[in-house]
Amino acid sequence: MQMTTPYTVGNNIDEVLLTLENDSMILFDWFDYNQMKANPDKCHLICSTDEPVYINIKNEKISNSNYRKLLGVKFDNRLTFDKHVNDICKTAGQKLNALSRVTPYMELSKRRVLVSAFFMSQFNYCS
Repeated sequence: MQMTTPYTVGNNIDEVLLTLENDSMILFDWFDYNQMKANPDKCHLICSTDEPVYINIKNEKISNSNYRKLLGVKFDNRLTFDKHVNDICKTAGQKLNALSRVTPYMELSKRRVLVSAFFMSQFNYCS
């Protein structure tokens, strides 16, 4: 179990959900013991199943989601990054479209700086 992102694997979905509920209760008890406030209504559940499942944490019913964003990366319940990649491509396309409209009115040196800044902003996580 990681500190704020409990996870588990198991032989069946019931075993996984029970383990997650127990681990989450341990986590929330730790927060209470250390006089910290954790918000169960802000918790999320993502399981590799298409059937609707949920866990109960501190009287909050947390339902299964199709995708979630964790540490800036969106992934789905099949552990693919399709939504994340699609969002990056959409944003990059919008920025390229804006660049293509303004660059004809700029000097070549300024265009190079602008295009370089664009690529660095879109792909800074690659380096």
